[in-house]
Amino acid sequence: MKKQILVVVTSVWSLFFFDHNLRKLWETNLQYFPHNAHHREIATSISNYTYTT
Repeated sequence: MKKQILVVVTSVWSLFFFDHNLRKLWETNLQYFPHNAHHREIATSISNYTYTT
């Protein structure tokens, strides 16, 4: 069975990645936009990767 991850983007532009057990893998803030930039949506792309701890 393939394990999946969950990606969450909040309304204040925080990005969270969770593993298949909903443990947080990492988070970051995406609010570093150029001056006067206006964003209304975001897209993510997930590809195969190897995660080691």
